[in-house]
Amino acid sequence: MTRTHFKKLFTCALLPAALSLCASSIALAQEPAPATPAPTPAAEPAAPPAADATATDQPAPPPAAAGDIAAEVAALRAEVAELKTKQEEAEAAALLNEGAAPVTEATSGDEALRVYGFMDFGLDKFFTGADSGVAVVRPTRANTFVFGNLNLYFDATPVENLRCLAEVRLTLAPHGEETQLAPPIGMEYVRQNTTTFDFSSPSSQAQLRLGGLFIERAWSEYEFSKAFKMQWGLFLNPFGIWNLDHGSPTLISLMLPTFISAQMVPTRLLGLHAYGSQFIGNSEIGYALHVTNGRGPIDFDFSEDKAVGGRLYWANEGDFGRFVLGASGYWGTYLDQQRGLTFAGGQASVGELKTVEYTEQVLGIDAALDVGGLRVRAEAVFHWVNYEPGRVETAISTDGGPALYLPNRVEFSGYLLAAYRTPWRIEPYVEVESMINKSAILPRWAPGGYSSPNVAVLYLSAGINVELTTHTQLKTQLVWDQAWARNFTNKNTDVPILFVRLVDSF
Repeated sequence: MTRTHFKKLFTCALLPAALSLCASSIALAQEPAPATPAPTPAAEPAAPPAADATATDQPAPPPAAAGDIAAEVAALRAEVAELKTKQEEAEAAALLNEGAAPVTEATSGDEALRVYGFMDFGLDKFFTGADSGVAVVRPTRANTFVFGNLNLYFDATPVENLRCLAEVRLTLAPHGEETQLAPPIGMEYVRQNTTTFDFSSPSSQAQLRLGGLFIERAWSEYEFSKAFKMQWGLFLNPFGIWNLDHGSPTLISLMLPTFISAQMVPTRLLGLHAYGSQFIGNSEIGYALHVTNGRGPIDFDFSEDKAVGGRLYWANEGDFGRFVLGASGYWGTYLDQQRGLTFAGGQASVGELKTVEYTEQVLGIDAALDVGGLRVRAEAVFHWVNYEPGRVETAISTDGGPALYLPNRVEFSGYLLAAYRTPWRIEPYVEVESMINKSAILPRWAPGGYSSPNVAVLYLSAGINVELTTHTQLKTQLVWDQAWARNFTNKNTDVPILFVRLVDSF
């Protein structure tokens, strides 16, 4: 740890306490005795202190105006609340945010580049039979070690108020992905194999398994004020609280909520994003607005319709703790098309054929409560999908028969999670999640890529997170997965699943 890093962490840890002490001192200076409540305007003034206590030859300074004191205390409280929030985020992210220690740091004038990140490794076990529906989405039912996330952040501040951030994930995919099963599903079994000879190695038998790189986000941001920041590029959708609590070091539960993992709402957007917040006493009001390409088969927009969305939240922090209540929304269109050459009058032109087209709206509400070591999170999301006639998505075929199509629908997903941070750096938690009327996404070998619609799922979870060091966490989650065909009838899945992850941040 460098001396600069130590100073940053020391300042981050002590500054909120110092500001709180300062605010308390201002308030206590106006009170004659700590045990006596402040007198009302009609009450008699308190008796002066005894001469042998703190008497001096200097005259007492005139009392400050009550309005000035209240304004100064409110400003200090707002600043302390903001610093406390940033400190908690930095601790939860294990130094992945503003106070992180860079792996490499280059400075040139006002320009600074920081590189930091996190990685996780673990174990998965599905307690299921070969005929279970869960076995469809996993290549094995055996105990297996898992290489999870390896995310790197490149964070730069070229000039004052301008920040550029890129987050990339290094992954072993697509090696090992099954793209076609053996008959009767396909003609032959096909599994991705990215193994290649390492011709640059002095060893003649050296081989490599090529992986992939996934861009989580890449944006630039200019801060005009705390109440107005403009962001452009590829950013995380500011929808709810879970999608913004990004990264395995910060998330309480290992398994993502269904509305994120099943993409009921787009998790990443390409476009413009404005957001900010304002403190009013002990409360904070924040907003986010964005205009983007929306959801699509590629990053380009095939239509002139732009997607819009936003979020509004209210947060209050007091002696009881911190409470946040928010609402998020998204509206957009989806269009997929095929292009082809046409010839007319001896000239060739490019034409488009629309294949899938729908309009979607997503509405979410969320609440978060932090009281001492208790953390409670809850979200509910509704997703409306309406297709254009003749441009619907295909669902999985049944026994080689006619293909099924996804209908216009309203999907629901919600969860409730409660966790408690003990003094021993151990955090147990329980979670319940429900999904209704959802069309589950299947691997690429499944025709159409979707299951039949109207699936109902219930997840019951219990987990425990252990902070081994300030940079290392051991996370364990046991999930009981239950699925029904529709309306919670005809259960077809009843499977316990165990996830274990060792998460390191750097």
